[in-house]
Amino acid sequence: EDEGSMVGLEPISMRMTTLPFMGSLAGIGTILAIYLITERSGHLPFGVMTPPISLLGCKSPEHKVYQLGFALTAAMLFLCVDIWKQRFYTRISLEHPTASWV
Repeated sequence: EDEGSMVGLEPISMRMTTLPFMGSLAGIGTILAIYLITERSGHLPFGVMTPPISLLGCKSPEHKVYQLGFALTAAMLFLCVDIWKQRFYTRISLEHPTASWV
C-alpha cells in the first residue's frame, strides 16, 4: 500500500490511548486555571478552599476560560466515546447479538 496515502492521519489505536489522557488533562488544567483566576480575582467566598467547580465559572474573567476549557474537554471525551463505538461496540454487537445491552 502507498505510504503517502496515510500522511497526516493518526492510527485509531493511537487516538484510543491519547484522547482520554488529553481530555483528562484538559479538564484538570481547566479546573486549575479557573481556580487560580477566581482566587486572584477575589471571587471565592470567604473561607471556601474547595468550591464546587460550577462556582468557579460564575464571573468574568474566569467564565470564558471555564466555557472554552470544558468545551474542549467535552469534545475530546466525545471523540473517545465515538471511537469506542465505531471500533468496539460494532464488533461486540456482531459477536454477541443476544446481549441485553446491544
